[in-house]
Amino acid sequence: MLDPNELLKQAGELNERASIETDPAIRERLASMANSYIHLAATEQQMASHPVSIASVGVLKRHSALW
Repeated sequence: MLDPNELLKQAGELNERASIETDPAIRERLASMANSYIHLAATEQQMASHPVSIASVGVLKRHSALW
């Protein structure tokens, strides 16, 4: 599991680098990477607050077998 706080810190650093970048393509890429880190942090927080249980995996496995 990734640390959401570390991901948000890295996203902030990427946004800071993007704000001073003169090349528009690099600036856009840095901003895109920062947004990805923010999304990953949110996903990690969601997963931490709603952990997957063995029972839920079994239900999903049985459900997918019906397809």
